[in-house]
Amino acid sequence: MKIAIFAPLFGKVGVEDAMASMARELESQDEGVELVRVAREWQPSTDRSDEQVKSHRLAIQPMASRLPSRGWLTYRIVSLLVGAATVLPLAWYLFRRKPDVLVAAMMPTVAVLAKRMSFSGTSLVLSVQGFPQAGGVRQLIWRMLWRSSDAVVTESDELQQEIAKQAGISIERIRTIYNPHLNPEAEELSKQPAPLLDQMPKSQFLVVAVGRLTRQKGFDILLQAMKVALEQVDANLLILGEGELHRELEELTRTLGIENQVSMPGHVDNPYPYMKRADAVVVSSRWEGLARVPIEAQSLSTPVVAPRIAGGVQEILMNGAAGMLVDADDHDALAAGMVTALTDEELRDGMTTTAIENIHRFDAARCAREYRELFRALRA
Repeated sequence: MKIAIFAPLFGKVGVEDAMASMARELESQDEGVELVRVAREWQPSTDRSDEQVKSHRLAIQPMASRLPSRGWLTYRIVSLLVGAATVLPLAWYLFRRKPDVLVAAMMPTVAVLAKRMSFSGTSLVLSVQGFPQAGGVRQLIWRMLWRSSDAVVTESDELQQEIAKQAGISIERIRTIYNPHLNPEAEELSKQPAPLLDQMPKSQFLVVAVGRLTRQKGFDILLQAMKVALEQVDANLLILGEGELHRELEELTRTLGIENQVSMPGHVDNPYPYMKRADAVVVSSRWEGLARVPIEAQSLSTPVVAPRIAGGVQEILMNGAAGMLVDADDHDALAAGMVTALTDEELRDGMTTTAIENIHRFDAARCAREYRELFRALRA
């Protein structure tokens, strides 16, 4: 079976690693997999996918990979332009290569239009990454896309129910498959040095957060929570990630008077040494799908604090049994959860034990097996 995976993006995000892990696992099971490159995805220096899985660069890729993507407005304008310019090259790819299945994890509109124009007979699987924001024209577009696909895959049960409701389709048409966010090399990578910690002041506790510096990730909420938590504990906060709000967040640390306790060095290729050494990993997002960071933290036996948001975080933390859940968009609640996770050793040990016992839910072999069953059902 020939499988193509399409997930265009302009920066490092969790879906890239998830799709690359699935591709490598499918390839190891003798499935023919090809990664379709549009912009800066599937870089061998970060996900090693090119070492094991074939990739195909669309004609637009050399140009798209050089376009700027920093800044909220710039990112969205460039994404729209690249998306529009990708439809024909992707349709031509489908027409010529004729994969049995196309898995689209980003830019679903492009994938739907390209399939219709290609007359290829390829089965289209839309893998919904993250929690879609409902309402107005956007909801109508989502409904059209989901109904135009041959199958929809969601990354959590909660997301499956929400999409069935938004699209007005039977829940039986939507399959939940957890993304393979479990990195088998995380433990070994966590043993590497963590030089950034040497640049931070000494404190009793270390809190780590990882993610793109965007409104979705709620790092403004985290900084306000850190201000409150510092009234009760001696801690440092390390935020690893880059994004459009970097300058604004650094300014907020100064406004809050916590710039000496917060470090924002940008993106690091290997965050695992810091996550392993952390006393807690904190997720502060306003919305998420099946977030990668809490799963990786669980695999390293690091306690996780996260908000009760729709999408998948509550499933990851097993409704509080495998991590600390707090009210969403509430910096006081997040601060209280952080303090509890840092200071209540018995509670922390119980949560990390439960997390480790159930971490197999997110491994690549399980994900690939379930996708493979879906592909075979579509082509039967």
